Amino acid sequence: MLPGVEWLVVAGVIAIILIAILTRAVRKPVKCPREVGDVERALSAMFDDVRTVKFGDYVAFRARSGYIPLAVVVNCKKGEVSTEWPWPLALVLFLVPNLQIPAVVLFIWFWDAAKRFRNTVLHLLSEAAAAE
Repeated sequence: MLPGVEWLVVAGVIAIILIAILTRAVRKPVKCPREVGDVERALSAMFDDVRTVKFGDYVAFRARSGYIPLAVVVNCKKGEVSTEWPWPLALVLFLVPNLQIPAVVLFIWFWDAAKRFRNTVLHLLSEAAAAE
């Protein structure tokens, strides 16, 4: 390995973990509509393989953006939102020699798709709740 590359690997792993933790920690209150069928239909026009599960106070939306599996889980009673995306894959690829730069690009691609899906779900939920 080149001198100083070890610091690049350590700094990259720490950055990826911090971004993943901070992305999950961001919480915005959201109101849920009584019926989420319209939200599911709107999401299925934008993403692939959209599935919706409603259980008690929770609503989960799962979809694919290209090859990236994404999920947003909303606690309608508390207004909490959590986003699930495959960030560990980019972290593991970052540890493979000579794949650090592609791993960072993959991580940014995954993060952008997850952020876009989360914002779309939250926007559609707020519009559907306002329409009721």
